[in-house]
Amino acid sequence: PSLAGASAMFVHGGVQAFLLLFAAQRGIVHAGLFFTIYSLIGLGSRIFVGRAGDRFGIRTVTLPSLFVLAVGLFFLGAARSLSALILASVIYGLGFAAVNPLVAAMVAGAVRDSEKGAALGFQGAGKDVGIALGGPLLGLLIAPLGYGGTFLTAGLIMVGVALGMSVLLPRRDPSGRVDPGSGHAVGS
Repeated sequence: PSLAGASAMFVHGGVQAFLLLFAAQRGIVHAGLFFTIYSLIGLGSRIFVGRAGDRFGIRTVTLPSLFVLAVGLFFLGAARSLSALILASVIYGLGFAAVNPLVAAMVAGAVRDSEKGAALGFQGAGKDVGIALGGPLLGLLIAPLGYGGTFLTAGLIMVGVALGMSVLLPRRDPSGRVDPGSGHAVGS
């Protein structure tokens, strides 16, 4: 789960670093609205995401959220107008806002109470490393792929993370605790 959070922050580092340059290259004015809208979407949706994770299972909600984040990046990479950029912002905001709290809940639910602080600290450090490396490493792709191609590649990274998590995350917790991925007790 920590890798998913770090990956989301990695691609977010690229979005923060290059969105305005991308928009300027495509002649999109007022591109800063992307950040305002994605922030408002995130603020408004996190409470619903947490409830959905509690109701349907964290794993069940996290995996589609990773795909929604990827779709937002695909829309961003293809955007050629302010309205397309705003649509990308809404989709990206929904996915990004969901991934971070759900991954934190998944991490916290996967360890003993005495290990929660260390586990969440590790997860937070991974997110810090992700955002710190996202801009510089994704920036290496701009010359060969352009800004749009770089955002499309970031979306493919998130698809890979979602597919990897769908395969690697256990559906059952062998320790007998509630499975943080499925939200179901072992044996149910």
